[in-house]
Amino acid sequence: MRQFLMFTFLMVSIRTAYAEDNSPAYFGAVSIVVTIMLVLLCIWLLNSHNVTRKVKLSILGVGIGVFCLVQMLLSFGMESYRRSLLPPDDPEVVLAVEEINEQMPLKLTDSMTLRSVDLKDSTVVSTLEIDETKYPFEDFLQNKEQKKRIMMANVAKSSPFKSCSYVDIANKGYSVAMLVKGMQSHREIKFILTPKEVKNAQNQPKPTPREELDLYLNELNKNILVDLEDGLLSAHARIQGQICVVVYTIDENKLDISGFEKSKESMRVELKNEFMVKGDLIKLASLLAPLDMSFRICYVGNLSKKQVSIDISSSYIQEVLDNAVAKIIKSQNKQTE
Repeated sequence: MRQFLMFTFLMVSIRTAYAEDNSPAYFGAVSIVVTIMLVLLCIWLLNSHNVTRKVKLSILGVGIGVFCLVQMLLSFGMESYRRSLLPPDDPEVVLAVEEINEQMPLKLTDSMTLRSVDLKDSTVVSTLEIDETKYPFEDFLQNKEQKKRIMMANVAKSSPFKSCSYVDIANKGYSVAMLVKGMQSHREIKFILTPKEVKNAQNQPKPTPREELDLYLNELNKNILVDLEDGLLSAHARIQGQICVVVYTIDENKLDISGFEKSKESMRVELKNEFMVKGDLIKLASLLAPLDMSFRICYVGNLSKKQVSIDISSSYIQEVLDNAVAKIIKSQNKQTE
């Protein structure tokens, strides 16, 4: 009789938990009731001297199994209840996400691939996969706030969606998130922007010099693969301590890496000259100089893994910037004469 009453009370509790007008209080109450019942069962078993040890263990095992099953059902019920409170997804946002997923996976740079864009709990989540052999995952872990501000700057500048912008999405009540995954270590980190942060992205404070450099390198990495010369397999730019490094992977079936070693000094002189006259390199120098950073081009053989590095010192970077500024002043003076 006692067991029947306990079983009936359990079923009634579970039925109550799944009533249409549920609230978290119901789930909490049922969880407490089931826990108390398990405790009472344990006490009863301890005080039952007419039951063998084997039977006690069997009853206890069944009790624990039922307890775990009920807790699992309650967690599913709570999740269903939570989801029922969320508004239905906006059809325009659903369409925008479906359209961009037709292009996935999308290789953004040599080291970063956009795997998917999903709608989860009123949040547009973009999953970015990082090749950790080319870009250190620690950069995201150590510079969380900086990476979030860069994400805000990117949101303010552009949108991957054809039919709407990030602000349009935020106006419909959606947050925006970036889930970054390490390809090798399988580590993850998520950056989330609330609808308010998305709307205010264009009004955020001016980026710091380091953030401006990161933004520039992000754009550089998007375009660097397009201009690769024959014999170069891949390229990517990154920050390594106080050095801005551009790494080129050499196809050793077409080019001899030892030839780069022999021409290292002449290539360095040529690169220094290009820094003085090429607009994109002068722009890069203007971003590196305030950070007292140097520049390096590193060639890596795809077979031998041998490396040849060409370095430009931070002092020369500053000289490039000073020269560019002097030219601008000189040009302005000519115009005023």
